[in-house]
Amino acid sequence: MFIQFGSCSLRNLLMFYSKNLYVKFKYLFQVHHIFKMYDAEHKLSLNDHCEIHILELRKWAKADLSQSTDIDRWIYLFQNEEKLDQHNLPPCLQTDIMREAVMTLNYFTEDEKARALYESRYLAMVKQVMEQQDLEELQNERDQAVARADQATARANQAEQKLYEQEQAMAEQAKLLAELQAKLKIKPSSS
Repeated sequence: MFIQFGSCSLRNLLMFYSKNLYVKFKYLFQVHHIFKMYDAEHKLSLNDHCEIHILELRKWAKADLSQSTDIDRWIYLFQNEEKLDQHNLPPCLQTDIMREAVMTLNYFTEDEKARALYESRYLAMVKQVMEQQDLEELQNERDQAVARADQATARANQAEQKLYEQEQAMAEQAKLLAELQAKLKIKPSSS
């Protein structure tokens, strides 16, 4: 399962939400917020794979990027994307992930067809990953169900064995009782 926005670009959607969320976050000092899908009423998390990261670009003001974190690099990229030269990146963006991000950004912003192709490939990849995760979860659930069924079968076999042993004990007691009654009937008549 994945979310498709149709003709609305993700950037436009994020810009819309950032204006509305600014009011909620303006008194918080942090630049990076992570939200997870969680049902508060039932205290149930949807999954561990889906998070929404909000980066408040307005709050970020780091002059010295020599000690930059991953978040610093991403914010710098978002704030300076139009000025960046793919072949002459600043030192803070000299990582494999950032080079790939800049290359991808350049690739799909230069050509509409290339962007559409990139998005369709990316969505197909995301769909495949999510389907694989769903399949693994289903396999885990199946394995757990099989384990529970095996445990139930083992308990049923134990109960059946116990019942058999009780029936055998009762049959033995009935036999002993019959022998005892037979002896008791014989004794009074012989005296």
